[in-house]
Amino acid sequence: MHNAVRKLLDNCSLFHNLVLIPIIAENPISYMYEVVKKAALLMLRWKELDMCFVLIAKSELISYDQN
Repeated sequence: MHNAVRKLLDNCSLFHNLVLIPIIAENPISYMYEVVKKAALLMLRWKELDMCFVLIAKSELISYDQN
């Protein structure tokens, strides 16, 4: 599970660095709609990442309690 979380985090960072930054730098006014769309997708991915961390924390606590 930790590898999946790491991969999601890496994908979000890559998306931000390789997609959003160049679009904003290239022409912020012309591409604002695309930037907003892609930023919304990025925020959705971060929310999924947060949920993964909660699940990992809960499973670790349950595992710790059982030992």
